[in-house]
Amino acid sequence: MQFSGIFLFPWIAKVVNRRLMWPLACGFPILCSSVLYFSSVIAPESAILVGLAGAALKFGNGLFNGLSTVILADLVDYGEAKTGLRSESIIFSVQTMLVKCAGAMAGFLIGFGLTFIGYVPNVVQTPETIVGLKVLMILIPAVLIALSAIIYKKTYRLDARLSKDESAVAASV
Repeated sequence: MQFSGIFLFPWIAKVVNRRLMWPLACGFPILCSSVLYFSSVIAPESAILVGLAGAALKFGNGLFNGLSTVILADLVDYGEAKTGLRSESIIFSVQTMLVKCAGAMAGFLIGFGLTFIGYVPNVVQTPETIVGLKVLMILIPAVLIALSAIIYKKTYRLDARLSKDESAVAASV
């Protein structure tokens, strides 16, 4: 499904405005969390519902991958329009470092969260720990993804600014 998201990204991007693309991609992991929660209530043994949730998550990840690549390219073009210098090596190396730092932070927070809820590996978990696992695996990711969509929608203006700056650069040449 992740490959499908990446493959379909160009066609979806032709129909969906860039300002709405990130919130759209965020909808898939939120859908995943919703399906996981409701399946845990109505059909906890359903492999089909878990598979559908995973498919939604991975399709959204594919859209995120396509969109993040496009946003990085926009950032390089914007920097060139503003400064006259192309600095993609700096931008892409910093992006790689940030991804590694985010992965390390995610690992730390997962370990902290599991310790906090009292998770003990290889034993039957207490009901409180199971609720904690649901919060860690379903609620917190859905809230953070929704927050990401809100922040993106309110702050991402590069597409409009880039068009204006490119027009200004072209006019000055």
